Parts: sequence; C-alpha cells; structure tokens
Amino acid sequence: MAADRVPRMRHYWRLVAEAGDTPVTLGTSHLWLTDSLERSIAQPTPLPKN
Repeated sequence: MAADRVPRMRHYWRLVAEAGDTPVTLGTSHLWLTDSLERSIAQPTPLPKN
C-alpha cells in the first residue's frame, strides 16, 4: 500500500495541518495532489469534439 493511502499517515498530516503555524504542509499538499490525480483517473474528462 502506498504511504499516502495509509489511513494513519493521512490522519497524521491532517493533524499537523490543524496544529501547525504553516497553512499548508508538504504532506498535505502531497495528499491533495494524489487525491486529485486519483479522481482525475477515475473520472476522466471527455475530450472536446473537433
């Protein structure tokens, strides 16, 4: 299982984001990116017709 899919790691980064002074941590931005990529693969956008 990929590290970004491990529930404990996801929970950890959510807590870090809530408790930290920094608006976005590297871990949080990584999760946003991988979640977005996963959604884009699961529901691809149709190509425009020419």
